[in-house]
Amino acid sequence: MQTHTSKQTALNQMPAVAKRIAPLIDQNTVLLDYGSGYSTKFKSFVESRGGTYYGYDPHWHDFDTNAKALSCEPTIIVCANVLNVIMEDSVIETIACLLSKYGAPVYVQIYEGNRSGVGAQTSRGYQRNQKASEYQPLLERYFAKVTRAGNVFHCQ
Repeated sequence: MQTHTSKQTALNQMPAVAKRIAPLIDQNTVLLDYGSGYSTKFKSFVESRGGTYYGYDPHWHDFDTNAKALSCEPTIIVCANVLNVIMEDSVIETIACLLSKYGAPVYVQIYEGNRSGVGAQTSRGYQRNQKASEYQPLLERYFAKVTRAGNVFHCQ
C-alpha cells in the first residue's frame, strides 16, 4: 500500500513516450496504459492511429474499467511517470513484476524531478527525484532485456 497517494500527480497531457512509440501503433495494437491518470489525450492519440486503448489507474477509473484494462491482452504497454511518484520500493517492484507477466514490450518513462535522489512531497504529491538510470537494475530483475534512451526504458 502506498503511503503517499499519487492521484494529484496526474496531468492533463499526453506522455512524451507517445512520440517514440507512434510508429508502432496501428489497427493491430492493443495498448495498456498503466497509471493512465484522467487525461484522454493519449487514448485519443492511440485510437486515431487505429489502435485499441485500455487505461488503468486506481485513482481515476472505476473498478470495472480497471479490471477490463488489466485483463486485456496488450501488444504494447506504457507506464509513464508512474514509478517516480511511488515512495515504496515494494510497490514499484509489484508493478514491474505485474507488467513483465504480460509478455508484451513495456515502455517505462521516468520523470526525474530535481534529480537529487531525495524523495519529497511536492505541491502535486510525492516525487522520488531519482535519475532514470537508478531504475534500470530494478527493471532488469523482471525483464530479460532492458534498454534505456534518456528517461525511457524499453523492457522485453
